[in-house]
Amino acid sequence: MGNSKEGLSTGRATFDWTGRIDHSISRLTPFVEAGIANTTADSTFYLRPYTTLGFNTHFRGGATYDVWKFVSVGAAGYDILPSGRQTVFSRVTPAQASGATGQHGPPFLNNQQTTGSSSIAHDDGFSTWIDAFPQRTVDLQLGFTRGFAYDLNSVSFNIGINLRQLYRRSQN
Repeated sequence: MGNSKEGLSTGRATFDWTGRIDHSISRLTPFVEAGIANTTADSTFYLRPYTTLGFNTHFRGGATYDVWKFVSVGAAGYDILPSGRQTVFSRVTPAQASGATGQHGPPFLNNQQTTGSSSIAHDDGFSTWIDAFPQRTVDLQLGFTRGFAYDLNSVSFNIGINLRQLYRRSQN
């Protein structure tokens, strides 16, 4: 486990169970996801500046559209609905800065660790992305995520390598 004082983990075992339903209609694939967890998980496009510990349900819905043979675009909205007592661990505020009082803004900017009601871990927003598959072994993604609760934006670029395809290619 990572160090909770550096925001690398909550210091406890975490779980996240998520189910997904999708169905292609020609070149459009709508989807919906729902899950339960005891932490707020990062996504492919969004590395949060904090992690949480406490029960939550989370939902995501959207669609992807195949624009061209090797290119698709997508968009999705998400909502994280925590319940009960929550603890937020900052990845950006050092442990020695904790304990400051009278500060405003998100808890992860004021203290390294904050415990409170479910409202401190609530988040909702949306993501958009473009996906390109220049080869069967490579997946390139450019994404943007907007988190409304803490007014955060994130731009990401991901490169995926399909090791199974590389292995098959080496066998031939």
